[in-house]
Amino acid sequence: TNTVKSLSDVVAAAAAAIKKDEHQNYQAWRKISIPKLRSDASRGLRHLIIFLGVPDCRRRSVWLAISGATELCQSATSFYKKALYATFGDRIPRRFSRIPKFGGDLHYQDYFISIEGVEVSKRILCVIGHQNPRVTFSPFIPDLVILCLHFMNEPETFLLIHCVLQRFDDTKSKLFYFHPSLKKYNRFIKSIASDCKSLMPSIYTHLISIGTQIEKMISNWVLRLFVNVLPFRTSLRIVDAWLNDGIEILHRVTLQLICRSSADLLGATSIQEITAALTSCASTLPADELLRPL
Repeated sequence: TNTVKSLSDVVAAAAAAIKKDEHQNYQAWRKISIPKLRSDASRGLRHLIIFLGVPDCRRRSVWLAISGATELCQSATSFYKKALYATFGDRIPRRFSRIPKFGGDLHYQDYFISIEGVEVSKRILCVIGHQNPRVTFSPFIPDLVILCLHFMNEPETFLLIHCVLQRFDDTKSKLFYFHPSLKKYNRFIKSIASDCKSLMPSIYTHLISIGTQIEKMISNWVLRLFVNVLPFRTSLRIVDAWLNDGIEILHRVTLQLICRSSADLLGATSIQEITAALTSCASTLPADELLRPL
């Protein structure tokens, strides 16, 4: 009985702390007007996005603004209807068997999504695949679609993904989201591993000594936007920042996650213990610490 009461008290205290943080966050954002232009939204909201995070009640409008979706089209519904018709014609299937995964996979078990939501996400993925035949490697898309559906409707989700893909590999710009080819992506992962080796040589050497495939470990995090290693609400904060600042955020969060877990990682003697150490550390790490430059 004492154990149950103690656990209940801990859970209640944690819930109260989350509620308090969300209330303070909401108060900070309450009087903020979200600009329609992507450049204005990104520049004007960056400090709040990085250091405070976006409250759930504002995440829809913020994500649409910083991705450029608000600026691109005032009517997401009509934009999506045209794309649906181009993909399926007059008859839209109720169920989908062949789904484009863009080099990733579908992980519905990691999300709070209904059966209807699963079919909606598959429909969006089919339309994205039809509209972007050249995009064959962008494994983050399935996860991003499902994340978006937590906060916005189907047409808005499609519009946001459309805008992200417009800046898919715009390396000449200060903002781009992902590398469009496996070769470029692997080069990006190697650069993170190289920075890990130079900035944290003892951790890197220890991980290698017990058989860790560091590049594979990092890649598994990055291609899913960290939803498979960080708590759900923390991963939302990462996506907030990624949509605003681009691919550099993924590099930064990877190094911070390894650095902040260093004590436990150095004590690990197997790959299983490394996974446990990272999971344990990630569950308590504040998102703003992960988003700071190392």
